[in-house]
Amino acid sequence: MKKIKHLATIGCSHSSDMFGKPWPIFLKQHLDCDHTMSFSAGAGNELNIEKVKFLVDQNPDLLIVQLTEPGRFTMALRHRDKEDWPIGAETKEYLIGSHHYNGQVYYTFNAHENSNNLSRLLGDQPNQFFHHIDDFIINHVLLSDYNLYYKIMHTISTMAFLAGQKNVPIVFFSWCVDLQKIIKNIGYSDIFKDLNIIPSYIEEFVIQHNLKPLPAGTFGGGHHGSDNQKIICDQFILPYLKEHNFI
Repeated sequence: MKKIKHLATIGCSHSSDMFGKPWPIFLKQHLDCDHTMSFSAGAGNELNIEKVKFLVDQNPDLLIVQLTEPGRFTMALRHRDKEDWPIGAETKEYLIGSHHYNGQVYYTFNAHENSNNLSRLLGDQPNQFFHHIDDFIINHVLLSDYNLYYKIMHTISTMAFLAGQKNVPIVFFSWCVDLQKIIKNIGYSDIFKDLNIIPSYIEEFVIQHNLKPLPAGTFGGGHHGSDNQKIICDQFILPYLKEHNFI
């Protein structure tokens, strides 16, 4: 087994420690190594690009990227107050922020409540009108082919390039969608033939293994607790890493 001294992981809330021990913690314990964990709960994949840049600059022996729902649409906003950002930089707390990173403020549009969320994030300021934004974003942006299919290819390409520049081995896997199917359907198979992408995706895996998420209406409803996360680590992630000689 290859000795991994430093593991880096990144993803959305499914790769966080918000609802118990997540797969990165179990993987770190299996490898008995140092670990830098980053996640962006509720955010789109694009927020994690700059975090990936930070992680590869630490020269880990392995970086694993959990990709979230491709349709999430992330954009940067003007600073509310430059003195407020980045929060927790001295403790690397910014690696787990969902709205800010390295001096930038971000917002991820989802399928509902964007107007209310933006008002809370930015505060009451003159000339800010968000009440029509849900109609525009949901109907004209989130549902576009670019946002649903092509954007994730560009994001993966950027992350792979950043890792490659520092010779950091990088492995991708998808939580919500069949990434291989999208890659094939839009003509990226040849371009991505050398990328390390774990086949299938977690939502399919948990159905096949009859893993029940935390109940709706409870804290973390729809996410998976420690027991399920250990199974995801042991039976979905580790076999790929072993088969392809990453560990």
